[in-house]
Amino acid sequence: MWRAASGLLLWPLLCGCALGKGLVPATSAALKGAGDLPVVAVACCGAGRVGPSSVIAEALATPGSSAVSIVDAPTSVVLLDVEGSGAAGAADGAAAVAASDALVLEVRFADLVDEAQFGVAQLLPLLRRSAAMREVRPEPKTLIVTVTDFDATEVSEAEAAAFATEKVNDLVASLAASDEVSFAMALQVRCFFVTPRMSATYEERLAGLASALTDNSSPTYLFGDAGTPASALLTCIGRASELAPAASLPASPAEVNAAYQCAMLAEVAARDFQKGASALRKAADASLLTDFGEQCAALIARAVERFDAESAAFKAAAPVGAARAALSEQLKRVLYGPFRKQLAALQRQTLSKFRSKVSASKPAADIEATLKVQLSEALAAFDAAAATLVPAGTSWTSEYERRSVVEAMDEIAKLHVKTLQVQGLYLSTAESKMPIDFSAHWLLPHPFGRDSRYDPISSSDAPAFRPSASPMKLKATDGYKPRAKMQDPSSMLFQDKMMQ
Repeated sequence: MWRAASGLLLWPLLCGCALGKGLVPATSAALKGAGDLPVVAVACCGAGRVGPSSVIAEALATPGSSAVSIVDAPTSVVLLDVEGSGAAGAADGAAAVAASDALVLEVRFADLVDEAQFGVAQLLPLLRRSAAMREVRPEPKTLIVTVTDFDATEVSEAEAAAFATEKVNDLVASLAASDEVSFAMALQVRCFFVTPRMSATYEERLAGLASALTDNSSPTYLFGDAGTPASALLTCIGRASELAPAASLPASPAEVNAAYQCAMLAEVAARDFQKGASALRKAADASLLTDFGEQCAALIARAVERFDAESAAFKAAAPVGAARAALSEQLKRVLYGPFRKQLAALQRQTLSKFRSKVSASKPAADIEATLKVQLSEALAAFDAAAATLVPAGTSWTSEYERRSVVEAMDEIAKLHVKTLQVQGLYLSTAESKMPIDFSAHWLLPHPFGRDSRYDPISSSDAPAFRPSASPMKLKATDGYKPRAKMQDPSSMLFQDKMMQ
């Protein structure tokens, strides 16, 4: 036992990387030092298995050599690496899923959008095998979908999460409706989006994922009060292992040899394919290719034809068909990224041409009808060009880009019409009523009274008489009585005595 720098306790197994070599002994050995404290079991399946390239392994700083590991946290997290290959590995993987509290599925963004077998669909065989053991832990499980290489310019996180949830629900519904199993497992989907490794937000997204798995004080913590004693977890895993379907008969030596030889031939064909794919990617990054779909189909067909020619000696073996299908799917995955870039270039080109046409449209009484015709023509040109980008034999679509283009062109047309209306060059009558102005006027010659300057007195004016006026006060006129003390007026004369 040793402690990693991040506080992770690991107990490597003897052979290191397969639950198929003993799920119960491996988990027992890992939990022997944890006592009987509460733990949360998480089964890492599909591309999200604990490995050197796994996002979970990088977020929690786990080495890729351990099939069972314990993350030191307030509620310890037990990571179970689900082995999907081999009969024994498939049985133990199904038991791990049935006994766990949560599942982790790592999906590339391109595979999620393309709905490829490397997307959500890879859960189908694992859930089908674990359906027979659902009574071990019938509580709803949390499905943690980590979407890597996420590109927010193509679709928002909310839209991608809704899409992933819909696909998982369809997957569970298809299992529940099948006649072979009675599926009752409820999955609560939580999505985490990780940007490309070279982006500035990559480390921040990893820290958020680690916090959601280990920090019970974080608002994004996934497990709440969940937690099972270590002994109870071992009991659940043991019970699920007993209920796991029996291993099928091993393949014959001839089939094993054919599978190995086909894998080598597929690798050689893929290396030859990469040469042409690299040149096509460079050309696709530089400009919009009108024959992109044809070039993709030709590259895939050439690689598959080479595989068919070199594997002709093994045609009777069962692994040949599986290896051929896997090779074709892998080659399509390589070209899906350039395909999305070509659609983005087609979007920019379509919007640029439509914006130029709209700007050149002069004011007219039928300007709105003219813009609708231009929008229809631009959309038809986009559909025709997008069809040439889809390689034959693929299920790739351009529906998302088409909706974005339609919305953007509609906004451009509306903005042009509003600009003409503001300038007073166009009055729209669509979905509007003709304005009617009604007003009443009353002529009042002198609303504030007459102006006396322009209203002389005439014979028609009535006299203004106030009989209640106070009587006039008159002063005495019979003699003068000065109020001053000097009584003799002669004393007011100027004399020389006054100069002394």
